[in-house]
Amino acid sequence: MEYPNNNLGSRRSNLATKLKIYLNQPNVSIQSDEHFCNYLLSKWQLWQTLYPTLYQNKVTWWLDMKTRIKDLNIEFSKNRVLENQLRERELEQNFKNIWFRLVDEEELLPLFNKTKKELAKFQLDKMRQKLMKSKQDEYETGDQGTKEFYKQFNEKREKTYIYHLENDQNQIVSTTPEILNTTFEFFSELFKEKPNYPQLAKKILKGITPIEDLQNSEDLTKLITKTELFWIIKKMATGKTPGPDGIAIEFYCKCWHIIGDDFTQVLKEIHEKGIIPD
Repeated sequence: MEYPNNNLGSRRSNLATKLKIYLNQPNVSIQSDEHFCNYLLSKWQLWQTLYPTLYQNKVTWWLDMKTRIKDLNIEFSKNRVLENQLRERELEQNFKNIWFRLVDEEELLPLFNKTKKELAKFQLDKMRQKLMKSKQDEYETGDQGTKEFYKQFNEKREKTYIYHLENDQNQIVSTTPEILNTTFEFFSELFKEKPNYPQLAKKILKGITPIEDLQNSEDLTKLITKTELFWIIKKMATGKTPGPDGIAIEFYCKCWHIIGDDFTQVLKEIHEKGIIPD
C-alpha cells in the first residue's frame, strides 16, 4: 500500500526532534532581554548616586549592586510571568473569535495563522517551564537521604576502598595500621621541603626572554580600559549557569552600555588599592 505522502513519517519525526530540543534547551537568562536593560537603566541612575554617601569605596558599592541586580531580575521575572499569562488569555480569546469568523471571512486567514503561531509559542514555553520544574524536583529528591541514595553511596564506597598498598620496599601491605603508615610516609616525603637547585633555576630562567622594549613593559602595568574589558567579556562562553551572584555573562554583554563605566572603575580600584572582595 502506498501513501500519498511517504515523507509524512519523517516530517513527524523531525517535528518531534525539534520539539524535544526546544524543551531541553538551556534556560536563557531574562537578564539579556532588552526590556530588562531598560528597566535596569531606570534604577541604575539612582543607584549611582548612592556611592559617595553610603559606601566606603567603589568595590563595596558594586557588591551591593550585584545583589540589587539579582533581586531586580526576580522582580522583573515575576512581572513578566503575569504579563505572559494575560497575553496568553487574550490570544486564546482572539483565536476563538477568529476561528468562528474564518468560515465567512477568508481574509482573516493570515491573522489566524499569526495568532496560532504566537499562541503555540506560549504553550511551548509553558511546557518547557513545567519540564524545568520537574527536573528541579528530581534534583531536590535526589539530594535527600533516601534508601536509593545510600545504596548508591555504599556501592561507590566499596569501589573506592583501599584493600592493599605497595610501600617503598616493594612490599604489599594489607592491614589497616600498615596502610595508614605507608600513606603517611608517602605524603610526608612528597610535601617535605626540598633543597634549592640554583643550576636548574638558571637553566629555566635562561629560556625566558627578558622584556627589553620599554613600551611592552608599560603595557603590562597600564590600567584596564573599558574597551579591553568588554572585549574579554565577549569572548567568554554564554549559555552557562550563573554563579552565586545570579548574574550571567549575557547580562554584561547586553547591559554593558549601562554598567560598563562603573564596572571598569571597580576593577581599576581593585588594581590600584589592592582591594580583593570576599
